[in-house]
Amino acid sequence: MITGNINKDVIKERDILLHRLSSTFYKNNHQEHCGFSIVADGWEDLASQPGYAQDVINEKLINECDFVIAVFKHKLGSATKNSDGSVRAPSGTAEELLQSLDIKKLDKPIGMTYFFHAAPVISLDAPDKQAKEEQWFKLQDFKKELQNRIMYKSYSDPQDLLRLVALDLEKSIKDYIIPRT
Repeated sequence: MITGNINKDVIKERDILLHRLSSTFYKNNHQEHCGFSIVADGWEDLASQPGYAQDVINEKLINECDFVIAVFKHKLGSATKNSDGSVRAPSGTAEELLQSLDIKKLDKPIGMTYFFHAAPVISLDAPDKQAKEEQWFKLQDFKKELQNRIMYKSYSDPQDLLRLVALDLEKSIKDYIIPRT
């Protein structure tokens, strides 16, 4: 399962992971080294159906996958809500990642997290300067919250992300999936 906030922030990253990760994993012999192939899915692979979108994603993808790959660039995204309107997670991507870190679940997916290495460049006279800064600071706060729960990595561009994820998947399959089988 590939996740990343669905705004324009990580479009290139999600696209490259969804459409090239499986073939890269095969072509670079990761599949041969660990004995497993991978299938990359995202929310786009779900059929349109009734219900709160985040609940559908959680039920149909998060509960069925082996890995949650969360990608963040300059934004955390929009908060997810409970039926009473209260906030349940800082964003859909954050909720999906946090579910993978829930130590109470025995058969949970394995979380993998990647943060873009550089802050956004914001023009001093940009009309949305304050909103961009607020999103960046929310993302940095979330990153700090995670620092004792998961080892995350930085990436410099979509190709670097693809390389890192493929390597990490091979290592994680060897470390966590093979011992379970």
